[in-house]
Amino acid sequence: MADNVFPSVPAAGGLTGDYQRFSSAFPDPFFDYASTQMPRSLPDVLKWTEFLYLTNGTYRTAAQRIVRYFLTKVELDGGSDEEKTKYEDFLDKQIKIMTTLAAIGDDWFAYGNSLTSIRIPFRRYLRCRKCKHERALDQISYTFEKWSFRATCPSCKWTGEFERVDRRSVEQDKIRIIRWSPHEIRIQHHPVSHDTMYYWVPPADFCRELRRGNKFFIATTPWEIIEAVKNKEWFRFNPGVIYHMKEETLAGVRNVGWGIPRILANFKQAWYVQVLKRYNEAIGLDYIIPFRIITPGKGSGSADVDPLLHINAGSFMQRVLGMIQKHRKDPASWNALPFPVDYQALSGEGKQLAPFELLNAAVDELLNDMGFPAEMYKATLSVQAAPMALRLFERTWTH
Repeated sequence: MADNVFPSVPAAGGLTGDYQRFSSAFPDPFFDYASTQMPRSLPDVLKWTEFLYLTNGTYRTAAQRIVRYFLTKVELDGGSDEEKTKYEDFLDKQIKIMTTLAAIGDDWFAYGNSLTSIRIPFRRYLRCRKCKHERALDQISYTFEKWSFRATCPSCKWTGEFERVDRRSVEQDKIRIIRWSPHEIRIQHHPVSHDTMYYWVPPADFCRELRRGNKFFIATTPWEIIEAVKNKEWFRFNPGVIYHMKEETLAGVRNVGWGIPRILANFKQAWYVQVLKRYNEAIGLDYIIPFRIITPGKGSGSADVDPLLHINAGSFMQRVLGMIQKHRKDPASWNALPFPVDYQALSGEGKQLAPFELLNAAVDELLNDMGFPAEMYKATLSVQAAPMALRLFERTWTH
């Protein structure tokens, strides 16, 4: 390796060597203001993408159209016609599968991640420790104290702590697909085997209701979650329970099992669009409606003098404001002044200042960078261009 790796140190009299060559160079174009504002951690990324999805209607609508374009009817293979009809009715009426799949796709677009699981219904019973009589939780009067159930047995009248018995229910109408908030999920990812363990951090308000013994939460919360809240621990899911759909990224990015939202790669463009919207809003607030001024004016002749030399300015202001108030009540009213007035409108050039062309071009560039065809989010897909445009679109979104 050569010894002269670093540029020479400039002498006291001025710049020498590479310093002189780069002394008049332009600043780094990649070091822009938007780069300094990018989120630096995954929680910040999820919060920013969520905020952008909820506040940018054009981006949200375009994403929803992409998701719903790929939603097709669920097809069931095998089985008799009666069984297919049964399960189709279950998926359509109980699960509402198309609506649920659309919401899952929206989560994937917004966060770059979608975490779902199936909730199997269960029914909780209380068993008397003395006579072993059982009653469903909603059919017995009980109190939940110190993480245990206390009641009076309807059979033997014994009062004390009852045993809890959970049995899986056969009520299909209570089967649910749960979409977990990525803000409350923690992932433990192995970099070699790519095995992943998922944890749920129960929110504070939910934990508070369980500690208070809220019967609405106690009756339907799995006991493993209640124990996690009791011990102030995270709840760990069994392997295979969580289905994690995520936006894949480059292998060199250490995402520890998480997906990286696609919009993050277009952060600078999204920042630019928001800058234009912000200043467009300022123009709308200050430059759309003119600021109107009425002043006493001179007559048309050269010998006319300034009216302010002969009248009181306060009386003039009071008279003009009275005229304006009277006109607002009766637009057909007549008003009179002993001298002419000048009318002047200040500002009002908002149409000339509004950067609508820049804003439209910036939004189009942002959505195009996201892979949204312009014809798709503008709903202007023509019949002639449809076959080729849709083919390119589908190949872009093969995943």
